[in-house]
Amino acid sequence: MKDDKKIKTEKIVLNGLVIIGIALTVLALLGSPFIIAAVIKAGEFSALPPYTWILTTASVYACAVPYMAALIELKLICSRIFTDKAFSLGTAKKFRNIGICAFAELLVFAVDQAVLCSMLGIYELMGLYYLPVFVFAFVCVVAGVLAFAMSGVFKRAADIKEENDGIFQRGDGMIVINLDVMMAKRKMSLTELADRLGMTMANVSNFKNHKAKAFRFSTLDALCEILDCQPGDLLEYVPGESEKE
Repeated sequence: MKDDKKIKTEKIVLNGLVIIGIALTVLALLGSPFIIAAVIKAGEFSALPPYTWILTTASVYACAVPYMAALIELKLICSRIFTDKAFSLGTAKKFRNIGICAFAELLVFAVDQAVLCSMLGIYELMGLYYLPVFVFAFVCVVAGVLAFAMSGVFKRAADIKEENDGIFQRGDGMIVINLDVMMAKRKMSLTELADRLGMTMANVSNFKNHKAKAFRFSTLDALCEILDCQPGDLLEYVPGESEKE
């Protein structure tokens, strides 16, 4: 129960952080026109055309589109990560979408900067921004590559999960994993068992709460070794309604 509460807490914290990020981004976008107008009126930018703040604000909003799309996809991933849909093609697709958003952000930013420079004629000022632009481009590329890599990892995990789900064909009855009983007998926590198995707590929790459809014999072997028990201590066949009749 304590470990289930820990998983629930981690889910709430992770989702909360992403929601806070989205909320802060929305607030920043709402305040962008006023901030940009104030900056342009001061210092070296005061000599620029009066419509400069409109172009700059439009540029900021254009760059915000892929960024917000990526945040929304990340929020959806966080909602799935602690469920049985974590390792699925849907999650892999969302990571791929984040990768697309990262490279789209870089493209939109490059086009925006080119348009602003050509329309406002401020090429001589761009030298001040070489380092920030390079850092921004580097972050976009790294984020995009990592997102595509995670998409591949989750796609492979989804394929393995699909293979595992097809290992056991069952009829009306079902095989129940009495992992919670053996854990109580051995006085072992979910955290400790997950660590010794080398699995996520979410997956071990699925076994414990009878939500897993199937698992590998290598996992059964490891459970028997760790819990010092026999397969029969963990597995129980529960007849279906048709078999009871």
